[in-house]
Amino acid sequence: MSYIYLIPLGFLPSLIWLWFYLRKDSHPEPNRLILEMFIWGILLGPLAVLLEDIVIINTSIIFFIIAGGAIIEETLKYLAVRMRVLRDPEFNEPADAMIYMVIVALGFAAIENTLILIKLAPAEGLRIAANVLIIRFFGATLLHALSSAIAGYYFAKSIILKNKILVFAGILLASLLHGLYNYFVVIFGDALKEIIPSRLWLISILIVGLLIFMAALVSRYFKKLKNDHRIFSTGK
Repeated sequence: MSYIYLIPLGFLPSLIWLWFYLRKDSHPEPNRLILEMFIWGILLGPLAVLLEDIVIINTSIIFFIIAGGAIIEETLKYLAVRMRVLRDPEFNEPADAMIYMVIVALGFAAIENTLILIKLAPAEGLRIAANVLIIRFFGATLLHALSSAIAGYYFAKSIILKNKILVFAGILLASLLHGLYNYFVVIFGDALKEIIPSRLWLISILIVGLLIFMAALVSRYFKKLKNDHRIFSTGK
């Protein structure tokens, strides 16, 4: 079975959300840097899987396994932006921190979605795989963008206020929300296996409510940074 056609399909949710968030940038970033950071996100996928496997092997409590994975992913995405973009001349507005974090996160989600499609399509068929992809468009793909945008806000504030502690606070908050979503998804899967309708509805409401809360928070953060017209001083 050829998997070539699954690659653009797996990337589609990330590309749609990328288009959505780039439209929010009043001063568009250069295409070369957008593409580079998206690729960085893709390359982080295998590294995150390796580190998460180590966490799983050495952890017995499921919530800490889930939270550990979220911390690894959010930290890697932040490090990619910090190492590549921090001293770039294009990184000159507070909102840029959120934009670049979202770009890396969507690259990460793109490879994650593609790998899931490749795994599901042969066993479950393309129709089931496509349905999963639609769910991930509104779920995990959006989650990656939102959680990293939150971390990006605190990254920007740490530069403005020259307070590095804010970076760790942002990664921690993003990881907690990311981990909470993962936990809800795990218990939703358990309820689905046991076919408990009332529990499925409750968990579904919690998942949707969490994403709405995160989306509202990110929207507020974007507006706050857009109204801050200071030029970054990052040691360039």
